[in-house]
Amino acid sequence: WTSLGYGFKGWAESRLGDHEAASRSMAKGKAIIEGLGGQVVAADWLAAAEAEIALNAGRVEDALRLAPAAVAFGRKAGGIYGVALAERTWAQALARLEPPWWDEALTHLAESMRLFEEGDSRLEVARTDCVCGDLRRARGDHAGAAPHYRKALAQFELSGLEGDASRVRGLLHAVN
Repeated sequence: WTSLGYGFKGWAESRLGDHEAASRSMAKGKAIIEGLGGQVVAADWLAAAEAEIALNAGRVEDALRLAPAAVAFGRKAGGIYGVALAERTWAQALARLEPPWWDEALTHLAESMRLFEEGDSRLEVARTDCVCGDLRRARGDHAGAAPHYRKALAQFELSGLEGDASRVRGLLHAVN
């Protein structure tokens, strides 16, 4: 469980913007997992988290290497959640390329969405809708972004996540 603790700690540190601490925590967790032969519960989630950590730190090329590996690892393990997370990160990394690979990014987002819906991960569906909206808005497709933001907003409000709801309201206002 210690390996998972370090991995999830790193994931949280990354989302909070402390990329150096995130890398250290993830490295500690990975070392423990590798010492156990890589067979731990939620290892596919941590593989996906490692790709997201790289992306959050601006290491797009690392994310583009780690996300497909996390998808393959998660599929081999029979997972849904980790694969869906990795697909979303893969999409985001593709969208950050110069020039962005929009069509491929949207394909990976659709797969992420499908898997999150299959697993009834409603908050992750909403988060993926936000990413879909962000990508469409970045492409100049405000009309295509709005339905994704509206769907995410409804879920965040239903879940009582006012911080997320407020952020999405601002995004929705920007595209309307």
